[in-house]
This record gives sequence, structure tokens and C-alpha cells, in this order.
Amino acid sequence: MINFNDFIISEKASAMEALELINNVGIPNMTIFITDSDKKLKGSLTDGDIRRGLLNGLVIGFPVTNFMNVSSKFFSDNENNFSKARKYKALGIRFVQPYV
Repeated sequence: MINFNDFIISEKASAMEALELINNVGIPNMTIFITDSDKKLKGSLTDGDIRRGLLNGLVIGFPVTNFMNVSSKFFSDNENNFSKARKYKALGIRFVQPYV
């Protein structure tokens, strides 16, 4: 079973720390999730986001907030997640963070 806590990193972490986490997860094309100190979802991040940031002049030591995608998709307990799941699938989204 997947432990989603393994895919979460603090918004205060550097892009280098995030890249190490992505590498250690060991799942190709994995997305990790950025949260604040209250565990509120702030964004998502892939190695591709980091690569694009570096190509645009960002530095690997910068906070992940400089690299992250702030338009993350998620499921919530108080919403109709079946319709969201159909919409996300049609958009080609493979993994959605459950957010409680």
C-alpha cells in the first residue's frame, strides 16, 4: 500500500532536497507534493519542473516553491470525487493526491 507521506516535502525544502526525495521514491515520473507547516497542500513537483526551472535560470539550492506547480489537482472528502476523477482522467492526469 502506498504511504502518501513518503511523497510530501515542506515548502521550506530546497529543490535539491526535493530531487533527492524524487530519486529515493524510485518510481519513474513521480510527483511529490509541497505542503506548508500546517500540512496544507501548496503545490506539486516533478523532476521535470526542476529541470525546467534550472533551464530558466533558477538555482538548485532555491526553495521548492520557486519550481512547484501551484495548479495541483486533488481529491477532498467533501466533494464529488467521481466526477473529478473522470475529468482528471480525460486530461491525462494519472495520480491525484487525496487531501483530507
